[in-house]
Amino acid sequence: GGRGHNTVLDAACFLVKNKELKGFLQMRPHIMGHICNIPDIQWKNMGQDIRAAGDPAHYIDPEILGYTPKTLPLDLDKLKKDFANKPNKMEEGKKITSVVRQLGSLYWRVDQMMGNLTDLKSDFAKAKPPQDRKEEQDNDSLFNKTTYAFMINAGILGHYVGDTGQPYHNTADHDGWYSGHGGIHGYYEEDLVAEIDGDLISKILKKARAMNHPDWLKGTYPERMQKMSMVSFEDIKKIEKL
Repeated sequence: GGRGHNTVLDAACFLVKNKELKGFLQMRPHIMGHICNIPDIQWKNMGQDIRAAGDPAHYIDPEILGYTPKTLPLDLDKLKKDFANKPNKMEEGKKITSVVRQLGSLYWRVDQMMGNLTDLKSDFAKAKPPQDRKEEQDNDSLFNKTTYAFMINAGILGHYVGDTGQPYHNTADHDGWYSGHGGIHGYYEEDLVAEIDGDLISKILKKARAMNHPDWLKGTYPERMQKMSMVSFEDIKKIEKL
């Protein structure tokens, strides 16, 4: 939800280890939080063609192929080849017409955004920081364009990492109708989050700092997202019990 995504990036700005980058980001948590919401508040209002291409990046529905987040293979090209036109395991009588659109591409979208950020390294190495007010305001300077690209990609990246942390973005039963909890998606990520007091970010920071490098911070980026997805998916049992 909107507050949830904003909070993810607001907190993340204070958790960065690199001193220089942290100094830059903790001056801009409000901006990063806004960028983090762009896939929901802007892209989803740009027509069906944009939505058809962009919406699968928000979720992973492994059950349609007969998997769970824990067992899903991470070779997307092989998944597309192996499951094209195969039966949809969640909807009897229907087939997989598009693996990417029906399964979702959440893990690989995060990998793409990290690649975009890594690709900026050479431009940053060549870019000269602004020396005066005029250069500071020059939108065409390599330094400013690269910094802008960094903020956009980092903010959008945070959106999909946040989606991975929402349990119902990790299951084909994304709104609870299969399990008898219809409508739970928005209730979980909007209504309940709205009831949390204004100290939400401080609670997140305290808990995050105590984690001490959890397992889902290791491996390739799709592997990290899969590990985080497994943790989120397990929360569904607790949520349904409540």
